[in-house]
Amino acid sequence: MEVTRECRNYEKTLLPDETVVWSGRPQKTPLLSSEVKTNLLVRWIVCAVLFAALTVLYTVFARLAGTEFNAIVVLVLVVAFGCIALVPVKDWNTIQKKAHYYVTNKRVILVSGSTVYAISRNGINTEIVHAEGDAVHVLFGSCVGIAARKYRRFTALPETDDNNHSKSGFVFYAVREGKSELENLLSVS
Repeated sequence: MEVTRECRNYEKTLLPDETVVWSGRPQKTPLLSSEVKTNLLVRWIVCAVLFAALTVLYTVFARLAGTEFNAIVVLVLVVAFGCIALVPVKDWNTIQKKAHYYVTNKRVILVSGSTVYAISRNGINTEIVHAEGDAVHVLFGSCVGIAARKYRRFTALPETDDNNHSKSGFVFYAVREGKSELENLLSVS
């Protein structure tokens, strides 16, 4: 059950005799929805505290060493911690604007921008987890059974490891429209 990656439109990726039997998109959700709010706020607070602490330490050690304060060091810290803090925002934006979900008679397909990810439906592990409101997250492959805090991170990219094909899976986040059809199609509850 390997996730294949192709950088084309999904229509060009369809196999012979393969047809789309369900398609959907993630429901629009706020960045600080209740299921991820605590994790995001903790991440941002930890980044701010670490930035402040490292800046103070740098300033103290610079004075003790008798060197001048270098603003470039602080700028590097701002950029590093800013990037760490903003990764979830970027991932959330990717899901909201670029993710499309497809189930064919042969595969499950995640399209993120111009990149297509696909897993064969034969023998695929599937789990549906109720999300905020009346939406669901649909977990496929190696994402099935992982801890709640882990699958609820906002990432549109599959969990892949080219050296370990047992780590191949992805999540359809926040499916609301057509979720009943999807649940019936995948024979999960």
